[in-house]
Amino acid sequence: MPHCSCRHSSRRSSAEISPKRVILLLLRRSYARVDHQTGPKTMTNARSRRRRNLLAVTSLGLAGLLVGLLAGCSASGAPAAVAAPIVTAPATPAVSYADLAGNWQISSTAPTSAGLSSLAGSFAVSGETVSGMLHPLTGSCLTPSLSTPFAVTGAIAAGGELTLTSSSFQGGTLHLTGTIAADQHSLLNAQYSISGGSCAPAAQPSFASLRPQDNSPITIAQQYQPIQGTYTGNFSDPDGVVMNVSAVLTQSSSPDANGYYHLSGNATFANNPCLNAPVVTDSVINGATISTTYTDPNTGNSITATGTFDSTATTLNVTSWTLAGSCGPDQGTGTLTK
Repeated sequence: MPHCSCRHSSRRSSAEISPKRVILLLLRRSYARVDHQTGPKTMTNARSRRRRNLLAVTSLGLAGLLVGLLAGCSASGAPAAVAAPIVTAPATPAVSYADLAGNWQISSTAPTSAGLSSLAGSFAVSGETVSGMLHPLTGSCLTPSLSTPFAVTGAIAAGGELTLTSSSFQGGTLHLTGTIAADQHSLLNAQYSISGGSCAPAAQPSFASLRPQDNSPITIAQQYQPIQGTYTGNFSDPDGVVMNVSAVLTQSSSPDANGYYHLSGNATFANNPCLNAPVVTDSVINGATISTTYTDPNTGNSITATGTFDSTATTLNVTSWTLAGSCGPDQGTGTLTK
């Protein structure tokens, strides 16, 4: 906007001449000029009236222009302030924790979890609420069976802080905390303890005193990616017989009611008449452990392979396989990779 220098009349030095007064003065002078040029007010000829109207319109236009210029000036003569535009900051998108859902394993060397040092199961996520089922894997405090699962529920707080508490089970009540990693596939600074049951320690030491001297984490909470795709490798037995194996496997997208995942698919055992076209007939995935049974519908022979796999589901380590049926018994170990 151009800068205008608004000066006051010497007769009105203490107040600003308002736009309304300017218009009135201009109109008064315009009519006075018309009266002077056209003679007495009693003149009624058409020519005089047209001239009078033309001058009045012209005066109104000039008055409007002057008002516009005056409106751009403050009383002090400085340009009028222009209001700054209102800028609204974009809304921060809500964080989705959907990738936290899946198959997990949690293990600890802390005294607070000594009686139940390893757990596995599944987590489900709805907004910032987390629920799941966990299974004890190792522990001397549970009898007679480690297979009974228990439910956990909790919430995600600001900064991705996860807190889970289990329902009461034979060993007590489990409390798990940790910070969700950026990829949502692990928990940072994870720790868990058990209270009020056979798995609770006699004393609860502070977690600050539990970290090993090499500063390695005392609790690891890791998600295991789905087993998916074609895995190839071999099975071998104690006599040195090697079977080349190729398996096409697909993990279920959601767990069953007990928190287990399962596989579907088939396998090829090259040059083995006992297993022509075996398919997966039974399987359990729980944390890093896997058990798969392949059955040949034509011969009735089956082979059950158990073992572990890495968190990226790239390598299946078969710690034991057993052949049953007319071609059995036989057993051994193996490795499959994709």
